[in-house]
Amino acid sequence: MKCGSELFSHMKAPYHYHFDAIVTGEDGVGKSTFLEKFVSMDGVAHRKPAEGGYSRICDLKEVELGVTFTETPSAAVKPEAEFAAAAVLFDLTNGPSFVKGIRLVRMLTGIKQKKVIYLIGNKLDLVRERKISTQDGLNTAAQLGCGYFEVSAVTADGLSAFRQRLIRDLLLLRLEILKKGLAKDE
Repeated sequence: MKCGSELFSHMKAPYHYHFDAIVTGEDGVGKSTFLEKFVSMDGVAHRKPAEGGYSRICDLKEVELGVTFTETPSAAVKPEAEFAAAAVLFDLTNGPSFVKGIRLVRMLTGIKQKKVIYLIGNKLDLVRERKISTQDGLNTAAQLGCGYFEVSAVTADGLSAFRQRLIRDLLLLRLEILKKGLAKDE
């Protein structure tokens, strides 16, 4: 996979896909740091669009994938809003933020429109203060039907794995949409 800033100046791939995504969670869970670290990873093209989100484009041989991330406070999340993916962050050192993250994921998974949703435990680097176990996070995400990741927005641990899964899931979502469209045309 090749990602780089040259993709902003000229598009070479025959297939171009763009997705909107939100990063949400309670205050203090590290949404801003997560976004800043995620889009500044090595090899990742990024810029701040006029709307205030972050963009990221990857070139996967024949496919260019763009994702505009917008940081959204949990109270402002509307499930009917137009976005393809949601990263719901919680603080691994704060039990109540985990419970609030679960509520938010339930709200997002209960809607009709297909979205890619992740429950993400942040602050993986604070091992001694940790309150939520990996197993609790995995079990909860499995029950909710969403992806689960643990990351450190400070050290960037886990961000690469999340990036790879996000790209894969967004391309699969696009494929599912295309198949539905083709089935309607038949």
